[in-house]
Amino acid sequence: MQQYFPFVHRLFVAQYDEPTDILNANTHVTEGENILAHYSAKLSDSSSLQKILDIFSYLIALTIINELATVKTLTSTIDAMHHLASHRDMETGTHINQTSLYA
Repeated sequence: MQQYFPFVHRLFVAQYDEPTDILNANTHVTEGENILAHYSAKLSDSSSLQKILDIFSYLIALTIINELATVKTLTSTIDAMHHLASHRDMETGTHINQTSLYA
């Protein structure tokens, strides 16, 4: 990770407990001394942590949107090819319909 992001000195995985608004650091990779061992904080008390979580929420949403767009493109391409095959040769179109039932 340091090869691509040399400015990152710590990486933590944290668990957020929504009912208590507490963020607990669980797993970490740290250069040097681990100054945040067993770190926990109220999320509402830290605007910087809120911004980080907002950014990651946005990135996760973009990833999901991208995957859905890929699936939609693939589905549309298959539908278009099916449509073309049906018009070119009715027997081929019927065969494709029957074969697709087994997939």
